[in-house]
Amino acid sequence: MKDKNECTSCFICFSNSSGLGGSLAEKVKKSLNNRCDEVFFSSDENRSYCSNYREEEIAALERADFFILILTKDFVKRLKKESETAFELQKAFELRIRIVPVAADEFEWSKRNIAKFAKVLTREKAMELRNTDYIPYHSSREYQMTENLLLNALGYIGMDSFSPKSVYFGRYFQLAGSTEKSPIEWFVLKQEPKRQLLISKYVLDAQPYNKKLLQCNWCNCTLREWLNVVFYNEAFTEDEKQRILEVTNTNESEFTKSLPCPDTLDKVFLLSKKEAKELFGSADRNRKSKATSYANSRGVDIYNEGDASWWWLRSLSYNPLSASGVLSTGEIDPMNQVDFLNRGVRPAIWVKCEF
Repeated sequence: MKDKNECTSCFICFSNSSGLGGSLAEKVKKSLNNRCDEVFFSSDENRSYCSNYREEEIAALERADFFILILTKDFVKRLKKESETAFELQKAFELRIRIVPVAADEFEWSKRNIAKFAKVLTREKAMELRNTDYIPYHSSREYQMTENLLLNALGYIGMDSFSPKSVYFGRYFQLAGSTEKSPIEWFVLKQEPKRQLLISKYVLDAQPYNKKLLQCNWCNCTLREWLNVVFYNEAFTEDEKQRILEVTNTNESEFTKSLPCPDTLDKVFLLSKKEAKELFGSADRNRKSKATSYANSRGVDIYNEGDASWWWLRSLSYNPLSASGVLSTGEIDPMNQVDFLNRGVRPAIWVKCEF
C-alpha cells in the first residue's frame, strides 16, 4: 500500500471531453489530484490548442507509473490508427506502463470492439488489454464505489485516506457555560517548507457572514472583521500572534462580475469554496466538522446527534445576499443568507513552522 505522500505520476487518457468519457475523466482527475505527484490530463482541448502537445505528452508518458484508460462506447467509435489516443495507447504498451482501464456501463468487450482495438494495437495487445482487470463505472450510481476500486488498484488507501496531522495552537472557549479557554486543535491542510495552513478541527463559534441582510462580500463582511479582531485577540497571545502570517487571499465567487471582491490581507480567514474542494481529498465527508458545546450554546445547529455542523466559506454564492458553506454531510452548500445566525465558523490561519 502506498504512503499518501509517495510520489506517483498518472496519465489519464480519454477521447471526448464533452461526453461521458470527459465527465468520468474529470472525476478520476479529482480523485487523484491530491494523491499523485503528477496527473497528466490528455484532453481534446490540450491536443487542439497546445502547440508542443506531443513533446509534453511523450514526457508525461515516460514519467507515468499508471495509464488510466477511460473506456466508453464513444471511445471505441473515435479510436483510429492515426489518432492521438492511439499514439498514447501504443506508447503505454511500448513503455510497459501499467494500464488501469475504467469502463463505463455502456462499454463492453464485444467481438467488434476487440477487432477495433486490434486494428490499432495488434490483436495480441488488444487481448492483453481485454484481459486486464478494469474498474467499472455505473453512471446511475454513486461514483464512490468506482473511486474506492481505483484507489485500491493504484495502491492507495480508500476514501478515508484523509488523515491530516493535528497541532494545538492558541486557546478559545469550547465548553458551554464555562469561562475557561481550552487549547485549539487544528488540522494541517498544507505543509510548506516554512509555513503551514491550519483550519480548526471543530466549529468554534456561531456568527453570521454579515450582521445585516445586504449585498456584501468577504472584504467588507462583518465576519471577516470578527475573525481578524475579536477572535484573533481572544484566541492568541502576543507571542502566538508573531507566528501568524498575514496573507493575501484571492476572493473568487460566482457573483464577481456584478459584485467584485478585491484580494484581501488576512491573518485569520475562512477557506474559499475552491480551497474547501481541493484540500480535503475527494470525499465530501472529509469536510464534516463537529461543533464544540460552546459553539452549540451560541446557536450553531448540530445534526446527527452532534456528529456534524454547518460552517461558512468566504466565497459568495450565485445570489449577492448569500454566501457558501459546508453542510453537515460535508457537501458544499452555495445558498445561505448572509445574516443567518445559526451557521458555524472554522477559522483558518497560515503560521510559521515553529511547532
